[in-house]
This record gives sequence, C-alpha cells and structure tokens, in this order.
Amino acid sequence: MIVDENGNPYGVKHIANKMRVSAVPYYDDIAEGNVPNHTAINKFGHNSSVGASLEPVWDYSGAYDYLANNTFSEMWLSSDSDADQGMNFEIIGIDSEYNYSTVTVATDGSGGFTFVTIPSGASDNKWWRIFRVRNASGTNQTGNIYVSKDNTDTSGGANGIPDNTDNIQAQVLIAGQQTLMALWTCSVGHKAFLTSYYAGTSSKLVTEVHLLIRPFGGVFNVKHVITIDQGYSSHHFDFPIPIGAKSDVQVLASASGGGGEVSAGFDLWFEAT
Repeated sequence: MIVDENGNPYGVKHIANKMRVSAVPYYDDIAEGNVPNHTAINKFGHNSSVGASLEPVWDYSGAYDYLANNTFSEMWLSSDSDADQGMNFEIIGIDSEYNYSTVTVATDGSGGFTFVTIPSGASDNKWWRIFRVRNASGTNQTGNIYVSKDNTDTSGGANGIPDNTDNIQAQVLIAGQQTLMALWTCSVGHKAFLTSYYAGTSSKLVTEVHLLIRPFGGVFNVKHVITIDQGYSSHHFDFPIPIGAKSDVQVLASASGGGGEVSAGFDLWFEAT
C-alpha cells in the first residue's frame, strides 16, 4: 500500500498492472515550482565592444561599479526620451538588508527625463545591488532607461542621462526592453548552485571569457575560462558550484585588440538555508 506523508493511502494509475510514474530532473522540478524555497535563475548579458582587458558582459559596457560591503545607496530611474512618461519598470536586486527585492516603479508622469526614486524592500529604501530591470508596461519604451546612483542631470541639459555615467547600475536599451547583465548576487539566508555558463561572439577576435565568484568579504576568484575564436562555447558543471549568501557572480570577457562583441550568461538556482 502507498501512503502519503500523513499516512493516508492513495491510488496510483496502472498500465498493464504496472505503476504509471513520471520522473523529471531535479532542475525541471525547481523551474516548475515543485520544490519549495527554490528559485531558478537564468542571467544573460551582452557587451557590444569588450576591450583588450577583461570587463563585465553587460549592456552598458566598460567597468561595473560594485558597492562595497556594508555600503548602500539610493537609486534613481530615468529615460533619455521625454516620451517615456508613466511607464512601469520592474527592478530586481539586493536591498540594504541583503534581501532579494523586486519592485515596480513608474517613470515620471510629466516626462521621462525626470529622475524617480526607486524604493527597495528595506526600511531605508536603499540598495546594495541591482542586476535586472525590465519594461513591465504594455507599450515599448522609446528611449534608453537608466538606473543609477546619480540623479544629477545638468551637463546634458536635462536629458535623462546621469551626469556621472560611472554610477550607472543598469541600462535598458530600446532594442531589448530589459537589461542584459551577466552578473548576479545571492541574497542573505540563501545558498545558490551554479550549473552552467556559456558565451559566444561573432567577432573574429580571440576572445577570453571568465566566470568569477566573489564570496562576501573576499575577492573575485575565477572558476572557469572559455576561449573563443568567432563562435560559441558552453560548460556544464557535473557538480554545481556552491555560492554563499551575499556572494557576487559575474562573467568577464576580453577580445584580442579590443572591440569584440560578446554574449554570455549562466544558469543557477538558489534555495533557503
């Protein structure tokens, strides 16, 4: 007799007097929401012009300004098109209490150029990391969207672009309607397991792609390297890489001579500890 966790018997369908069963991989069960307190993540990024030295694969290109440990900031949303009025954008990241936080914020109703404060799940409404933004409206944005630590906008004549572009934490380009950022951070009270990563380039330049993880309080350590000469490569980890709470994950790339175009990403899940 088959019983459930409460000791109650239940029937099972049969085929030719054999139990009818269906087994799926553990990863599939996570993606389908069948495993409590587990969340599947696919992060993917693009850098249209990586340099000769390693740099993050994200759509703003260049260096990425990570906030230091125990350092938090207010964040602002803006558009470089004044026509993007009252549009909703979903922002996902880690708040100042190190929790995974998802909020939806509307651009200013009088015009996209105006900087709008992005609240977080923390009591002080500050952020530690922002690693995904997407257009959650029913219409396409007409300008590029910026999430930044800087809300000053004088040098460009109020054009919606932060004056200090080094402070940009995410950018949503018109073509994508969401960010392309091959970086992610694990929230407090959780542990993640990275199963695979991949990269590709259309440029005929020798391209190096590095997967790195930084434990909280540590430095970025390389976990795997892919070398590509105009093509695509992926790597699956037979034993998923464990990632501790408040650890950062990123993919970096470089192209021989600079000017290479790289797409990259990784798959993982995180679960409550």
